[in-house]
Amino acid sequence: MQSCKTHTSLHLSQEAVTIQWSAGQEGGAVLLLSGKVELFRSPLTRNLRYVFPAETCVVLEAFGDAVLWIEGDAATVQTPMSGVLDEIHALLDTARVDAMFAIDERRKKALLSSEELRDSWQGPRVLVVGENQWEREVVSRTLLNLAVRHGSPYGMCYVDVDVEMPMVGCPGTVSAAFVEEPVTAPEDFNVMMPLTFFHGAASVTTATRKRYLDLCACAAQAATSLGFANSKFEAGGFLIHSLSPSTEIQHDVLSDLLSIFSVTHVVITGADRELENVLYNAVLGRTVQFVRVPKLAGVLHPTASGAEKRRRAQLARYFFGTTRTSLMPVRGVARISELVLLHSETFEPLSWREVPDLCLAAVVWADTAASAAEANVAGFVALLEVGKQFVSFLAPSGGELPKPFLVVSPSLHLPRELVLPLPVL
Repeated sequence: MQSCKTHTSLHLSQEAVTIQWSAGQEGGAVLLLSGKVELFRSPLTRNLRYVFPAETCVVLEAFGDAVLWIEGDAATVQTPMSGVLDEIHALLDTARVDAMFAIDERRKKALLSSEELRDSWQGPRVLVVGENQWEREVVSRTLLNLAVRHGSPYGMCYVDVDVEMPMVGCPGTVSAAFVEEPVTAPEDFNVMMPLTFFHGAASVTTATRKRYLDLCACAAQAATSLGFANSKFEAGGFLIHSLSPSTEIQHDVLSDLLSIFSVTHVVITGADRELENVLYNAVLGRTVQFVRVPKLAGVLHPTASGAEKRRRAQLARYFFGTTRTSLMPVRGVARISELVLLHSETFEPLSWREVPDLCLAAVVWADTAASAAEANVAGFVALLEVGKQFVSFLAPSGGELPKPFLVVSPSLHLPRELVLPLPVL
């Protein structure tokens, strides 16, 4: 392992490099100067600057000779290229071929659909689990891009149930996106319109466990219904990016997710045998295949401040876009009397005094508070100032605020420094 200070060039030759930026800085960037290099099995564009938040860990693979320019204080580890994820992809692709064959046979025989038969038709449902956030992210995104690379006949339903540091949508959400081509930086998942359900907190506790699992069930049901409408997604199956099993309650939650999503394959990052045994015991009597991915050398867990910076960066991208696809957020005003503000965890009504400034709120289309609890999110707004009669908000695009229900998170906030002050007339 070596440390890169501020700026450095790195020469690669048919090898992989793991880069992790250190804590205590805003982040770093990578620039491809020459050669062919892939990030999560998606090629980097030469002379395009790829920016990453603090503590982020990425794995780049060079096919031949290549030169990278690295900005920021980062630790790098160069290793031979591994074929482990290619082998797992081949295993999953075999299951997809079998599913597509069964779907074709179904069409020929004009079989009547039923839940029992559909289980035999669908593609693999893969749960990626592991203690380290960065290892889960590397494995999830690489397997996703391998499944939908150029020429693939499959589409994938990518489900993100990691409410702490999700890759899809805003923090505190459970999301599902239908992917037909590799997801590339810097836009990543920001250009997609996922199915999103608002948990409203960056963790799962004993108090919020039931609601979290209910939202996961909603995501599974909605994604399955949409996926079965298209054979390429039906055969492609699910790839599920899970939350970190750092507490006993989260171990139990992972066991529940195996049933909710009818998981067929579990990918264990970091070769965590203890976690594998816990999940194996949870699926006794069912056909679930477990595969392991070796631990990435020298990769540190994200710190609390690093996770917070990641969430801040996600909110900034949602409201302001990326460097290549910028957005112009707009301010709006709505009457408090026309809104029903619901607590994201309890779904009890909130008075205007109970709503903190700059908190994140989900906009949902619903007729009742009960239906709002499990409604797909139409978008998010930041409630800037809440008064007795009016509330001002920031939205990523213009338009009237849908009424009446807003699901408010008391714990997730848009950083004040991201909100430009109103001009003085």
